Amino acid sequence: MLTYTWAGPDAQKMRADKFRSCEHTKLYDPPIAEFSVALVDTTSSGSESHPPIDGPSIVIVTALQGGKGAVGGLPVHRAGQVFFVGAGAELSFEGKLVAYRAYVTV
Repeated sequence: MLTYTWAGPDAQKMRADKFRSCEHTKLYDPPIAEFSVALVDTTSSGSESHPPIDGPSIVIVTALQGGKGAVGGLPVHRAGQVFFVGAGAELSFEGKLVAYRAYVTV
């Protein structure tokens, strides 16, 4: 559904919060119950680890430096790769990459 309430650009921008105890992940949590999005940026660190989430998630890699990386132990060869992550799975990110993780909590 859409809302038709007018507001300026600054009011429309989502504010990023910290995602759990993760150092290189920001949480964008829209005011809806259906999903949340985590932005993972390991371009400065080379790795990040997420604790398990109760619901399933989808990860899309949007940038990859150095030509190789991994999400959950699976190789990443190029930007645009998408991964499904089952509920309750711990997840690791390796290499210098930027990825978005959309997830639901049940």
